[in-house]
Amino acid sequence: MIPVATSDAAGALGGASAADAAAALQVHPAVAAFVGVMLLAGLIAGAAALTWAVMHRPRTETLVARPWSAADVLRLTALLLVLLGAYLSGIAVLQQTRPDVAGTETFAAAAAAAQSVVFHWPILLFAGFRMAHGRTSPREAFGIDGARVPAHSGLGVLLYPAAFPAVAATAFLSRLALQHFGMNTEPQEVLRLMMDRGAGAMRIYLIALAVIIAPIAEEILFRGMAFPVLARHTGTAFALVASAAVFAALHMNPAAAAPLFVFGLVLGLAYLYSGSLTVSIALHATFNTVSIAISHLAPDIVN
Repeated sequence: MIPVATSDAAGALGGASAADAAAALQVHPAVAAFVGVMLLAGLIAGAAALTWAVMHRPRTETLVARPWSAADVLRLTALLLVLLGAYLSGIAVLQQTRPDVAGTETFAAAAAAAQSVVFHWPILLFAGFRMAHGRTSPREAFGIDGARVPAHSGLGVLLYPAAFPAVAATAFLSRLALQHFGMNTEPQEVLRLMMDRGAGAMRIYLIALAVIIAPIAEEILFRGMAFPVLARHTGTAFALVASAAVFAALHMNPAAAAPLFVFGLVLGLAYLYSGSLTVSIALHATFNTVSIAISHLAPDIVN
């Protein structure tokens, strides 16, 4: 979820004051201040992260030694495709037979929640079952060490400023390019639904999905399982790019594709250098949480 406002961007970038620029961009002043602070902090954090990476070796050997196999990834992928196919078919039937229901906000929220049931929850259940069956610990499977979870979570949060400039710049330029060619620049539908205060319990679930469930499930699939398997068979560089590309594509939103690809690269590097999926999960959760907070402060971004 990457809510970035680009309307009247040319005017805002043409030498206006900070207040005028914020108004031209239709952004809440607090959001404009946050972006400025994050850009400055991001440059510093990015330089620090790059320096650290140069001085340390990536944990490639640890990554490729993870117990996940190509068969595991293929079985899970096949399961998800079948479930998503059934989900999309059901949505299409309802849209044709009950357009009066399918056009409501309640239906849209329920559909978003149902999508998580056929995508995120099967990932969690599959990983849990395979770990239990193989008597594999979280540390062996994903480098998750219970004693170091707080420290690794903190590291993931601290990496957010380092990732922010590259992701925000990509989002901004991507939306400008899409607008230039007359393509869709709407944010992800689920983000808009989270802003619907009338959605009640469904809205609470969607927020929990974005902040907790999705970061865990998606990091297990893309970084925890697919990345090591691809690295083992195709090399680390290709695995990093491929896992990030599929991660971005599966969000099915043109406006978010490019920035999510960049973010996927950052998540993969975080896992590769830290050796712990806790770091990428915490970074992913922080990213989604901040996106939701920005959308609350600047609802025009998602409307």
